[in-house]
Amino acid sequence: MPNRKMLYWGPFPWEQDGGAVVNYYNILMQNQLSPRDEYWGYSKVPEELDPSYLPWINFPMFNNQDDIPSFMFSKNIPLINIFHVGVEDFERQLDKLKGLGVKTVLHQTIHWSDDAVTKSQKLKDFDIIVAPTQYAKEVFIKTCKLPAESIKVIPHGIDIMRYYRRPTMLKRQFGIRPEQKVILFSGRLSFWKGVQELIPIMRKLYNKYDCVFIIRGGAFSGNKESMALYKVFEKLQCQNVIFLPKWQSPQFMEELYAMTDILIFNAAHEGFGVPLIEAQAVGAVPITTALANHIEICGTTGQTSIILQPTVDVGTVNDGTQLKVADKNSIFGSIVWLLENPEEMKVMGARGIENVIKRFDLRNVAASWLNLYDELVPKDYNMESEVVKKIA
Repeated sequence: MPNRKMLYWGPFPWEQDGGAVVNYYNILMQNQLSPRDEYWGYSKVPEELDPSYLPWINFPMFNNQDDIPSFMFSKNIPLINIFHVGVEDFERQLDKLKGLGVKTVLHQTIHWSDDAVTKSQKLKDFDIIVAPTQYAKEVFIKTCKLPAESIKVIPHGIDIMRYYRRPTMLKRQFGIRPEQKVILFSGRLSFWKGVQELIPIMRKLYNKYDCVFIIRGGAFSGNKESMALYKVFEKLQCQNVIFLPKWQSPQFMEELYAMTDILIFNAAHEGFGVPLIEAQAVGAVPITTALANHIEICGTTGQTSIILQPTVDVGTVNDGTQLKVADKNSIFGSIVWLLENPEEMKVMGARGIENVIKRFDLRNVAASWLNLYDELVPKDYNMESEVVKKIA
């Protein structure tokens, strides 16, 4: 008999959603720690699903999300984890799930105190809300007026057995020499990610320092801004600029980070920023923006990362929150300082590895999730009895 039964509702490999990567590694490690558990899944975008990456997850043929509550009751699945799901979607199912004795977990990132989820009137009805940062927990308490005990902080994790500094075949395939420093951008091609600020400075940097820029950026067809950036980086390709526009497998990304020295994470809008811990795990130094979540992950500037004040307007979100990224000059100066101070960069990288091992080791993160599930669903938990209690 399995130890636990749970259904994950959210993004899976390989939907075009950052949450798919988080779910992939977390569930992968949970399965390693407790292989007899029984997993069920409901994918946000079924046409993008590749279930072969997590073959032990059962994906039922639902007509739509309205089938979830009754299905869970019929299969005696007592717990649901809801992650990266729209507010209207989870609100529509929450009462039904609770009425059928399902324990409900909302795994929720927070970018800003005016995020759409903060407007929900049903947050108090979840059995527990799991936030990946203390900042998110504070927003739930201060903005949403939820009791502190109803929110638990479990950060996103990184598998330090997969993400570590090592020689890679990939570096050789790209023709990068051992002495060349690798500067990586990984994320969507979007002004909100600040990648446009790299365009005016790359040539100056690689001409003087013979460094290599790798732009692993996905573009969305139909999005003019994204496609314009795609065309620019396609034209800028040369021996010192490698452009990778297509989705890459986790194994490829592990190799890519293993040879990275500097990460450019010039984002204006992030709920956590997983690349920050991917970079730190290999001893690379992130250059990032002074957002609350970034500072919580990295510490003060100069500790594990260089943290820049965002000054360039790139749009608004939610109720008019202004989004900003760091400008090209501050990024240029930060890269130059790191390249000209290799010993300082090495020390910062070592502190980054220490930070990841102490706070973001995936084995500890996955164990925290499993312990939480055991607290919510004790061995003697009975869904039918819970339904009867709600009727009485």
